[in-house]
Amino acid sequence: MKKRKLIFPLILLLCVSILLLFSCAEKDVIHDEGEILSAAEDLISESVLWNRIFYIEGLLPLEGGRSYGDYREVDPAYLSEIGLSSVAEIVAYGERIYSESMMALFKETMFSAIKTDVGGVSSPAVCIDYTERIDGTERFLCVMVDPSESPRFHAPALEYFFDTMQIEYNRNGRASVSVSVRRIEDGALSSIKVTLVLENEVWLLDSYTAFADFPGEQS
Repeated sequence: MKKRKLIFPLILLLCVSILLLFSCAEKDVIHDEGEILSAAEDLISESVLWNRIFYIEGLLPLEGGRSYGDYREVDPAYLSEIGLSSVAEIVAYGERIYSESMMALFKETMFSAIKTDVGGVSSPAVCIDYTERIDGTERFLCVMVDPSESPRFHAPALEYFFDTMQIEYNRNGRASVSVSVRRIEDGALSSIKVTLVLENEVWLLDSYTAFADFPGEQS
């Protein structure tokens, strides 16, 4: 009888412990809003260059430069202006801004050819690092761009009004913010929603920042 009396409280304690464990595990983690807003402003600001390269003006070819199939040498003066001298550096820049899933998407769709179901190429890489074998060693010579793929998608240059930015979602390492934007070419106003994700204790963009729906346009 004594053993039975001892077992029941132990079972009850175990059940309570399990319930407490699950209740703690299911509790949402809310992150500091100031930290999210600050990270969003920094990341969106840094994404402007990325948008310029791939969605607004594209990589500019050098007149009379090297050619390799459909690819043309990118103007070194343009690369000097943006402060990036190779595709490897461009990718590294993106990795400072975008989540792992976004970078995986970019690498599959912009930095390598998109294959068809039968093994053909539906879209070539936007740009490549061009190398030549010199004295038995592969040496980087220049960045090459396919002018028909650059920019890959067309987007307008935007101005972001960070003083309007508001948090729309904030749960468990994911957040979204809305921010008002102005299309620079004609002053049209709109807003965008941007998603962020916390990876290795660092907030990164998990969505595009280049595209907005403007009144009177078909989405």
